[in-house]
Amino acid sequence: LLDRLARQPFDLLGLTLTRDCPSSALANLIKAVRNVSANPSIMVFVGGRMINENPEIVMEVGADGTGADALAALELANAMMQAPAPRQANRG
Repeated sequence: LLDRLARQPFDLLGLTLTRDCPSSALANLIKAVRNVSANPSIMVFVGGRMINENPEIVMEVGADGTGADALAALELANAMMQAPAPRQANRG
C-alpha cells in the first residue's frame, strides 16, 4: 500500500476497519501514508464498524473524515475536494 501511494498521487485513501484494532496502529498507518504519499494533500478517510461505533476515533487517528457508509463518505469527499478551505480544518 505504501509503495503504491509513493508512486502514484492519489487524492483519497479510504480504509475500512472490519474489526477492532488499536487506534495507535491506525494513527501510525495514517502518518506513514502522509509521509510517503506522492500527493502531499492526500485525504484519508476511515470507516467500518469500529469507526461507526466510536466516531471520535476519526480525529484521534488523524483521519480527514468518515461516513456511515460508502455513499456518505463519497459525498463528504466530494464536498471537501471542492471546498477552498484547507482540508485539515474539515476533519471529523
